[in-house]
Amino acid sequence: MAAPPTPSQAEGLSATDEKRHRFYACELIQEAGILLQLPQVVLATAQSLLHRFYARQSLFDFDAFRAAMGCIFLASKAEEQPRRVKDVVQVFFRMRNRRMGLGLSLLMPSDPRFATWTDWLVMVERQVLIEVGFSIDGTTEHPHKFLLYYIKLLECSDACAQQAWNYVNDSFRLDLCLRYDAHVIACAAISLAARVLQHVLPLGWEELLEVDVPDVISVAREMLALYEHPRVRWLEPLTEVNPFEVTRHDKVEAPTNLPPVEHPAVPPQPPPPAVIARTPLVNRMQAPSYDDPIIVPVEALAETEIAVAAIDAVGAEHDETSAGTTTTDATVAGVEAKSSDTTHVVEVRRN
Repeated sequence: MAAPPTPSQAEGLSATDEKRHRFYACELIQEAGILLQLPQVVLATAQSLLHRFYARQSLFDFDAFRAAMGCIFLASKAEEQPRRVKDVVQVFFRMRNRRMGLGLSLLMPSDPRFATWTDWLVMVERQVLIEVGFSIDGTTEHPHKFLLYYIKLLECSDACAQQAWNYVNDSFRLDLCLRYDAHVIACAAISLAARVLQHVLPLGWEELLEVDVPDVISVAREMLALYEHPRVRWLEPLTEVNPFEVTRHDKVEAPTNLPPVEHPAVPPQPPPPAVIARTPLVNRMQAPSYDDPIIVPVEALAETEIAVAAIDAVGAEHDETSAGTTTTDATVAGVEAKSSDTTHVVEVRRN
């Protein structure tokens, strides 16, 4: 039996485009969570709230960017990790400018736009609370707690555990949390990680964990399909009025605007043995040894705490294009970062 159309689909938006906007909003939540130094459980709750919100509201009425801002603000309070309104506003304002190719100046409280962005945040937070019935109990049970128990029960390797943890984190970009129980998603992540790493699971482990094999297979397939979607840098809102239209203030901040660029999604690679934790993208990539540098694209590195600190230290923002040839170095928190305009990569070396 086919699922009923969502409010966005009822207004003419295709399922593919709706998934694209939701994926984009979840990417914003993940990036903002890193900049706000929030634990992964807050980001999982925020993305669950986002999917519940768009199950009842349309993207034509509430754009993905502001919905992401309201959801992460509400989730931080729900998980007892609150962040100040001005901090959330500053982070999303900077993300908007960077993704649109505008300036990176701060949004001062004296700026009229600061009051506007604050009103957006409060308005969306209130609307999300209304749509979820002022109850967030259903959004705080995540697959992570089941995953930790199952990993120990099945005696999985550290690499398999970390890979499954990465799959669970990425699964929140889809609305799986609305259609499947948390323990089913955890089992699907373990199954997928075991196949990728060729780790043999005990015979009949699905029955031991009381999950249906067809459900596990279905969730695992959706997780794999997730990495076929390109990563979107910026999506224009579908609302009747574009709240992010470039104004004269934005033009003063940055004379040159960069065009939106889409990046292909990269599936998580098998990591080396590590402690299960919220792992930045840079830690998921393989390196020959611990002492060898990890070289990753600037746009991927910019999503990690290390990248934010390193790039800010060298005093340059590297996006898709740059003029001239410069090489800069900086050491932040025991991490040496080297960036070059000619190669468009950042070399990170642990000291």
